[in-house]
Amino acid sequence: MSSANDSDRLSEGSADDDVAIFDDAVDTVDAVDTIDIDDVDAIERTAARNPVPSPWLWAVAITLALAAGTWLWNQAFRVSPTPLGRYLADRAAALDTGEPVTDDVLAGLAGDKLSVQAGGEAFARHCVKCHGARGEGHIGPNLTDPFWIEGGAPVDIYNAILLGRNGKGMPAWGLQLGTGACKQIASYLMTIRDTNLPGKPAQGARWGGQR
Repeated sequence: MSSANDSDRLSEGSADDDVAIFDDAVDTVDAVDTIDIDDVDAIERTAARNPVPSPWLWAVAITLALAAGTWLWNQAFRVSPTPLGRYLADRAAALDTGEPVTDDVLAGLAGDKLSVQAGGEAFARHCVKCHGARGEGHIGPNLTDPFWIEGGAPVDIYNAILLGRNGKGMPAWGLQLGTGACKQIASYLMTIRDTNLPGKPAQGARWGGQR
């Protein structure tokens, strides 16, 4: 009997302990909820008492507007050249030396990434209407195949850009762009020829790399 009574008392004690633990947990949750609500109220009261000064808001708004305007001006509408664009233009101007243009000079430019980039940008601005966005040909011939109408040597390509093609609709770009930019366009064309993009059928004679 004593053992049974002891067991009953242990069971009752255990049940009481469980109830106590549960009550403590409920009290803790209620306290946390109360703290969270109080914290939120305190934050809201602090924000109401200390609003962000309007000059700061205006400063942020003006900064964002200037950043957006600068991006649109330089990148979207390209009204003003970017620092890289100005640098490439300066490089083109530096190439306007008046010295004789040779195959070796143009081959060296074709190995210069910045010269090729500048030539590609100039091609995109002035040449795609006739030759296609990638040089695949449109009104003018395909510039990515190994066939060339009046020779495919680097100097031949440069002279075609510089002097144009009389009677064939290609303007002389030398007066408008300068010799430096014409050299850069020639260097770009040297990197895309023989890539054989699908486009306008071949015109002229195959260029085999020999004059």
